[in-house]
Amino acid sequence: MSQTELQRFVKSIETEHVLATGLKALSNHHDVVQFASSQGFNFSLSEWIRFCWLDQLQLTDNDLELIWTTKNDHWSWAFRQIAAWRALLMDGANQDSSMDSTEIASAPVSNTAVVDKDQLLEDFIALARQDQSLQLKIREARNDTEILEIANSYGFAIDSMTLLKKWSQHTDFSKPTWQGWFE
Repeated sequence: MSQTELQRFVKSIETEHVLATGLKALSNHHDVVQFASSQGFNFSLSEWIRFCWLDQLQLTDNDLELIWTTKNDHWSWAFRQIAAWRALLMDGANQDSSMDSTEIASAPVSNTAVVDKDQLLEDFIALARQDQSLQLKIREARNDTEILEIANSYGFAIDSMTLLKKWSQHTDFSKPTWQGWFE
């Protein structure tokens, strides 16, 4: 992993206003990696996503929900991805940043609902282990959003938090969770 490059990039955003301003236009993880590359920092998309997810695993549910419900086109989206950059946000950053469904998503989730989502993911993985064409689609997925879309198209309404929990159960963080489903 290009941990040194990642740390150098994160620190540069914290200390160089011109670089930090460049984050405002970014709306997805691929954009962040491309922006970093254009500024001379060399790390992969998977390294960046892993870095973000490891950072986010330490958050409270409320803080994590705030990150995951921020509109991708809001200027603060990239700043919210890691703790060091969230610290740069000022009070007004939350204005008009949340998706419209935040109120619905904020409703308390019963333990039964969480278990049901976990079971849905397990059922989806079991189906994929038996269906070669589904396995191929999953292996070709570039990110978690595509995995969720594939699952949804097969009738499995799982969410990113369920996927993240499954991923965090792996001891080897060298690859996305869905790559380990078939080993």
